Amino acid sequence: FLDYRLHILLCMWHPDMDTRRKLLQKRGVQISDKAWVDLGVWIEMTTPQSVIIEDYVKLQFGAVIVAHDAAANSIADLPMRVKTTHLGYNCAIGTYSILMPGVSIGKHSGVVPGSVVTKDVPDMTVVGGVPAEHLMTDEQVVLSWQADMKVHPDIYFDHPNATRAP
Repeated sequence: FLDYRLHILLCMWHPDMDTRRKLLQKRGVQISDKAWVDLGVWIEMTTPQSVIIEDYVKLQFGAVIVAHDAAANSIADLPMRVKTTHLGYNCAIGTYSILMPGVSIGKHSGVVPGSVVTKDVPDMTVVGGVPAEHLMTDEQVVLSWQADMKVHPDIYFDHPNATRAP
């Protein structure tokens, strides 16, 4: 078995995404074989079994998912608090976003890059900011994207994507 430090580094930086997923599963992360995990994604090291990642979830570069809070340990002899962090079907977590312990991201939802999510995100909602707040619904995203495609058709192309939800 690999030294745990090497294992964690390989979970983040192995060049093959399927291998990154398998290493995360071996660590105890409950991650679907259909999830998409970019390089540099850091997923809970202390209690990885407290992270659930469903089908077609997309984790972009540098995203951080946390399921424990040990802050009180530094000022008092208190136990670590562990909460399940859950990423729902077909959600997307933007580059350098942070999901705090116990957060649930709803189905078909999104977190814009650089956000810090401190509370649950409902289904079909896009959030962003520090702390993350509601920005729009997934329907509003689709409508604005379609409108922009009409104005700028030259910047859009259909890309085959094996991790796109059916």
